Amino acid sequence: MPYWNAYVAATEMHGTGTFFDKRLADKAQFPVAAKSGSSNTRSTPDRVTSKLAALHFYELAIPAPKPPDGSYNKVASGRGRSLFDGKGKCSTCHVPPLFTEPGNNLHTPAEVGVDAFQADRSPTHMYRTAPLAGLWSHQKVGSITTADSPR
Repeated sequence: MPYWNAYVAATEMHGTGTFFDKRLADKAQFPVAAKSGSSNTRSTPDRVTSKLAALHFYELAIPAPKPPDGSYNKVASGRGRSLFDGKGKCSTCHVPPLFTEPGNNLHTPAEVGVDAFQADRSPTHMYRTAPLAGLWSHQKVGSITTADSPR
């Protein structure tokens, strides 16, 4: 989170702060970032960096929302939980109670068993184990759940 908070504050919101990631200077992979110089943003005075730790603490302290009573089938949820924890091995990576991986949660496309299309759009060329806590609160589009779709 501190990485993205610094990136958004110093580059996207044009706050006076510091953000550095030399990977974004790669003109072939990130032509817009390379052209804008956002890979090395250093403002004086820096009014962002000193606030990142407190912002990170605040974000981590926000509990995932709980589903409203009666909003899901508890019997089916129990069957899904058995699959999640058992045969599906989902909890191997989506570790309770965080429902993501503590520590390094990046994986190669081969580890995940999918192609590299989306991973190659990131600076790491890897996939992140998405946190699942509060997933129910994201809009459902068909059979896919997404927080990025239009509302």
